[in-house]
Amino acid sequence: MTLHCAMDAGSRDARRGGERILVVDDDRFVRDVLVRFFSMSGYVTLSAGSGEEALQVMRENQVDLVVTDVNMPGMDGLELTRRIRDGFGTDVIVMTGCGANCSREDAINAGSSELLFKPMNMEEMLESVRGILDA
Repeated sequence: MTLHCAMDAGSRDARRGGERILVVDDDRFVRDVLVRFFSMSGYVTLSAGSGEEALQVMRENQVDLVVTDVNMPGMDGLELTRRIRDGFGTDVIVMTGCGANCSREDAINAGSSELLFKPMNMEEMLESVRGILDA
């Protein structure tokens, strides 16, 4: 698990309330990009490279939102979403690069608050995050 804090305390988003976002993706590059993006947007970010690691992070930390990939070895993102919603009640955004492998209906049935397709528009991602956390 890696914990990252807001990088620029003077940025327009750094005044956010310290919400914690857990980024889960087996692709280290994607994970690092999202961690940096959320940190620069004023969120405290944690990261995990697998569903199993994500559940451990959830047991050890307060997490306000999870952003997870669907296609991961071992536990996939939809199973992770089910476990998070059942065990923690935390909102989840599911992302996928394979539209045929995951429909909006699949994501909603698993308990996801949102389904975003890769490659992601980062402004759309931030809008989704803010909409969920500010609700």
